[in-house]
Amino acid sequence: MSIIIGGPPSTGSSLLSRILDRHTQIACFQETHLLGKKQLFTNWETHKSRLQTTRLFSPGWHMYNSIDFPSNIENYGSLLESSSTVCDFASTYFSSLAADKGKSRWAEKTPLNIYFFHSIHKDLPDARFLFTIRNPYDTIASLILRGKSVLDAVALTLLNLGVGFLQKQEIHVLVVKYEELVRESEQTVKAICQYINVDFEANQLKANDQAKTKMRGWKHFEDGQIETTSLDRFKELTANIQMQVLHLTHHLYIHTKHLNAFQISNPHSNPRSFNLQGLLKEFDYPQLTCEDSNSKYNPSLLKNRVKRFLKLHPSALIYPVYYE
Repeated sequence: MSIIIGGPPSTGSSLLSRILDRHTQIACFQETHLLGKKQLFTNWETHKSRLQTTRLFSPGWHMYNSIDFPSNIENYGSLLESSSTVCDFASTYFSSLAADKGKSRWAEKTPLNIYFFHSIHKDLPDARFLFTIRNPYDTIASLILRGKSVLDAVALTLLNLGVGFLQKQEIHVLVVKYEELVRESEQTVKAICQYINVDFEANQLKANDQAKTKMRGWKHFEDGQIETTSLDRFKELTANIQMQVLHLTHHLYIHTKHLNAFQISNPHSNPRSFNLQGLLKEFDYPQLTCEDSNSKYNPSLLKNRVKRFLKLHPSALIYPVYYE
């Protein structure tokens, strides 16, 4: 049984993958992007020869066009030939790597997997899907502190969170909240283990004695101790940046054409009805306002910048300026 992890970046998926990988039965592989390429789902026979190239495109606001295999593939040609779908290929490949580690289950974590939960479910009906989320304001703040622009951070969060919300309407998906994972670690991990049908092991919560994996802007090592000090990161942004974020969360919407392109069912007929403010309610997160009246932020300053960026992603998002 495979385990597929996806969701917005900076929502605790790396921490979760480390927790799962410590289980004696599970080998969890990170950021391979193998199950995040539309071309491989829509026309496997035509595009499977591109697996080792940089010509496989990522959905939404993701820009990575390669696949990162965690290990060399023995009998690569014969495996390609015998695999009828990308999921078939992934299952054989990851199962082999897991067996090399003495484990019977495999998991894969790439944020953009969220776009293909429904497609993977068709080919791997026994798979389990973990959808990692976090207060969207804190997710956006974390991405900005990692070096993303305000627009990039909001767009990534909105698209992946919105797509994930729709995915869980169609298939059985377990939502894993970052806040619960770090505040109520044992209880949350036990629930995850029950969902993926393995026994909880206390070792899953034990940090690496020599933790060393940490991205720019992170406060903690992903293989270190589970900490709660990365909560409320939105408060670390300046009032001006907070105002820009709040403006965009009200005015950027997921375009229905974008969802249709990935055959993701969308009950919202109005293209301007699906934004982060609505998703906050769906996931029981509070809305915020910026109370710093001294901020000189002017929403019109974002207007031209948004228009330029959206030209690069004409089907992904819409902004009210196009309706004025």
